[in-house]
Amino acid sequence: MQLRGTQIVVDTVSAKRPVVSGSGTSSTYILNETQSGSIVLLDKVGGATYTLPTAKPGIVYHFVSSANLTSGSYKITATAATSSYVIVGNLTSQIDSLTSGSMFIAGQNGVITPQSVTLNGASTGGRIGSYITVSALSSSTWHVSGLLVGTTTQSTPFAA
Repeated sequence: MQLRGTQIVVDTVSAKRPVVSGSGTSSTYILNETQSGSIVLLDKVGGATYTLPTAKPGIVYHFVSSANLTSGSYKITATAATSSYVIVGNLTSQIDSLTSGSMFIAGQNGVITPQSVTLNGASTGGRIGSYITVSALSSSTWHVSGLLVGTTTQSTPFAA
């Protein structure tokens, strides 16, 4: 808002984030830098793979599961799973019956340099309500944080 003499001029600012849907016919999506800041819906019930672009500090995506998997998995992977990329951070996981939960830290649980996150709808989360924020920290490092909802004893979603 600007004040000019006795007139008030209101500037319109849009805080709405773009939404990227994965419910089309393809099961492979290659995200690009211009989609940074978008909410990426995990809404394909047969699962899909989402490939992150080349990491540049400040690129961020917000993945939100809006459909329960009936088969397959949701996979978020660094560009072409190049060995120079690594994922750091942690994901908290909860069984949808609220009976127990776990925290998985990238680089632990047997996966030393994870390059992807896989949600199977059961033991590694991905049920409706699961969400993951992925942010590029450097040209070779992605940071993840979020909450995963599954149906059974939880296990690490991180993979090489």
